[in-house]
Amino acid sequence: MSETTGTERIIIALLVVSLLVSGYAVMSISPIAKNTKDLADSIEGIGDVSDVIGDLSEDID
Repeated sequence: MSETTGTERIIIALLVVSLLVSGYAVMSISPIAKNTKDLADSIEGIGDVSDVIGDLSEDID
């Protein structure tokens, strides 16, 4: 096993830190993505309600 130089240690440390940061980012984005999907579903639901109201108003005319 050869000795690692200071530059190699810095590169290894940066790789480890970047892996930790990317893992943390994925964990923190996951709930946001779930909430975004819920928001998209609710907006789609509002669109369905407006379609029903539009159909009712056409029936009244």
